[in-house]
Amino acid sequence: MTNMMEGTIVVVPSAGNMDDETFAKHMNLRHFESLGGLSRLEPRVMSAYVMLCYRKFHRQLHLLRTDLGHEHADD
Repeated sequence: MTNMMEGTIVVVPSAGNMDDETFAKHMNLRHFESLGGLSRLEPRVMSAYVMLCYRKFHRQLHLLRTDLGHEHADD
């Protein structure tokens, strides 16, 4: 954890090192408001392409928003 003026930033594992199941859990817990109208990501019923799109979106989300309360190690 890193103390910043706005609060504490939690460091979580690199998203690039997460398998699809773990990445979906991360999105469902930490980015639930950014799922594009879905209630949750379900990698077992989504195509590999859709999961890849969410991974790319996730990277951009972290580049654009500084208020997420967490950052990824080695990203």
